[in-house]
Amino acid sequence: LSLSLYPFSLYPFSLFFASLFCWVDAGAVCTLECASGFIQASDSISTYICEVGQWENGNLRCQRVDCGALVVANADTSACTTTTSGATCSVSCNTGFTNTSPTSTTYTCSNAGVWQGSLTC
Repeated sequence: LSLSLYPFSLYPFSLFFASLFCWVDAGAVCTLECASGFIQASDSISTYICEVGQWENGNLRCQRVDCGALVVANADTSACTTTTSGATCSVSCNTGFTNTSPTSTTYTCSNAGVWQGSLTC
């Protein structure tokens, strides 16, 4: 039995249903994945093996995707201190520069780890 659960939730009750499979099928393998906007920590293991009625060997930890520092030419991004998925940031043109783009000045860190927005100064 191979079971993939997506998206993975960090709440213990989400593993309740997987534990039912383990009780029925010793030796079953369950591979968990991090939810969108999260990545697996490099030192964690996503595969669990059913041994003696319990899932063993896995220790999946998920961490938010990081977009890194926001860089926009001729703009002030100093207020953009949170850089993980879901973060939003308002950006303004530096003194002496004018916003020439018809779009919003808000940027959002996407689940893919890329800043989305387009300000032209």
